Amino acid sequence: MSSYVAAEMVETPWGIAEELRSRRLRPGPGATREAVARNQRERLFGAMVASTATKGYRGTTVADLISLAGVSRSSFYEHFEDKGDCFRAVIEALMEAGLALLRSQLDGPGNPKERGERALRSFLRLASGQPAAARVGLVDAYSAGAAGLEPINKAFEDACCLAHDALRMLPGKGSTPEELSRAVIGGLHRVIYIHLYRGEGEELLRRCTDLWEWASGYEPPRGLPAGRRTRRPVERQDFAGRDQHEQIIRGFSRAVAARGFSGVTLPQIAAETGISNATFYQHFENKNDAFLAALDLSGAQLIAATLPAARREREWPAALHRALEGLCRFLVTEPAFATLRAVEVYTAGPEALAHRDLAWETIIEELIPEEVRTASDANRTALEASTGGVYALLYEKVRKKELEKLQELVPMLSYLVVAPLIGGDAATEAIAGTGAAPQSVHQLAERHF
Repeated sequence: MSSYVAAEMVETPWGIAEELRSRRLRPGPGATREAVARNQRERLFGAMVASTATKGYRGTTVADLISLAGVSRSSFYEHFEDKGDCFRAVIEALMEAGLALLRSQLDGPGNPKERGERALRSFLRLASGQPAAARVGLVDAYSAGAAGLEPINKAFEDACCLAHDALRMLPGKGSTPEELSRAVIGGLHRVIYIHLYRGEGEELLRRCTDLWEWASGYEPPRGLPAGRRTRRPVERQDFAGRDQHEQIIRGFSRAVAARGFSGVTLPQIAAETGISNATFYQHFENKNDAFLAALDLSGAQLIAATLPAARREREWPAALHRALEGLCRFLVTEPAFATLRAVEVYTAGPEALAHRDLAWETIIEELIPEEVRTASDANRTALEASTGGVYALLYEKVRKKELEKLQELVPMLSYLVVAPLIGGDAATEAIAGTGAAPQSVHQLAERHF
């Protein structure tokens, strides 16, 4: 993995890190002040990518950047207020380049299908060709607080708009709802995120066809029932029957939800939980350990809130729909856990994300027959990507503190997962309860868009 590579050896969009110093421009004939400033910024951009890819954002210092870039400390502060300001500029530059590539391909020759698939393939080729920059922009950015989150959230919204326009241009897809387009981008992001974290950039290109078929395969849902809005959630404060460990985890979760994982301090956590620092360390090694414990606890409670009712359904599409109802209901009644699992988990990093996903994987494995899940590479890709779509829609509502709208999402969340496996019309019927899904799991495995 990249963490075992020296920063100097990392290739970035602005050159190999060990060559950044040698690319210095000096004021004089042919080198204007503006050109020198631009050269310094680009070398610092390359240094930020290289250092973050090897040491992480939190481990990177201004000293690392000026050493790799060959820029003086005073010059660094002429361009940026601090490390975070520099990181924000790098993420903005990376996102702008990626979005510009997508726009150029979507506006190019060919029919809408050809342009869409070419845009996706070009983006995956860019990510696999610049794995360090792609990982910094699409994985590590979440750990940098506002410096990373604000530009990546903006880029995500821009990508959703591009996807919405592109999908609506496909034959028969003119009425594609915005939520479905957002989910498609969320699904693609999840698959790309996982492969970048694992260092499997080349595998992304090999999966392009399956990913495009998934992304472009959704029919605009017809007759999908409306979800139900719930009252604004209020977190339960009854601690009776909860042991100290759970009380601490819940206090920790409230502190993280209020201040963000990257910004919350141990004294703030101790104050929220009503314990001393020493007591906190009796239970957890550090913040990361407490975060994983909170994911374990909330994941176990999430499973308990979803599976019992789902198991009572005869057909798996209806069971999955019931499970998603329970999932959203759980998040509504547990605002701190909702923020922890749907939003702050990205800040905590890939290990936390994998930990978070265990509960959903348990639900999927129990409710969707193995014959369906493993029927084909397309089915496996659809489940992996549609999971990302579910998370993307939850992320948006929780981040905007619109938990009361989560139940409205349930029909669309169910459609996202079920439709690629049995077809759009059958999925809608199963979700609406107006018809039966195919009885045979072999039929289910064979039915695609």
